[in-house]
Amino acid sequence: MEKKEEHNSEQEQKPSEGQKPSEEQKVDKEQKPLSTNKLIVAGVICIVAYVVILLLSAARAQLLGIPFIGAFFAPLGFESPMFWVMPFFAFFALFFLIDWIKKGFESKLSFAMLCLAVFAIFVACSLAAYYVALYWYISNFASLQGIEMTPDMVDFWGKLSNSAFLLFIWGGMFGILARYIVEKINL
Repeated sequence: MEKKEEHNSEQEQKPSEGQKPSEEQKVDKEQKPLSTNKLIVAGVICIVAYVVILLLSAARAQLLGIPFIGAFFAPLGFESPMFWVMPFFAFFALFFLIDWIKKGFESKLSFAMLCLAVFAIFVACSLAAYYVALYWYISNFASLQGIEMTPDMVDFWGKLSNSAFLLFIWGGMFGILARYIVEKINL
């Protein structure tokens, strides 16, 4: 009797030739996990992105002479492991976050628009979070020193361009780009 029930449940799951697949089956088909080949491609993209980030950071001294460009690359920091780990963490966090957002919010956006939206929200939230953290840090420091806090004390771009957080932002942007590329590759 159990075999008959299993057979009936299999028939309910698979539509016959004349039937259209149910919405549940369509969702499962669209949200299948990434294949091993796609994860390997993502790993290769991560390594390439990491090398690009490190090369641009190493060339920061030459890039500082170019208006607007040089401010977006953090120096290579050998004094803290955060400079080496932050791009990896951000890359994979945002790489897998896009699938979670698509599944969790049942987004009707195309995949390209979803990646673009996540990119814009990530950059805006990252910069806002860094500004708040920097403001509170300097505010607390000024309070402990007995100095009045002034707006010019918060050198946002100067502090950001010398911090590991900028590498976190770059790693996250490359993670979103890698997820888009992996989605478009047919493996």
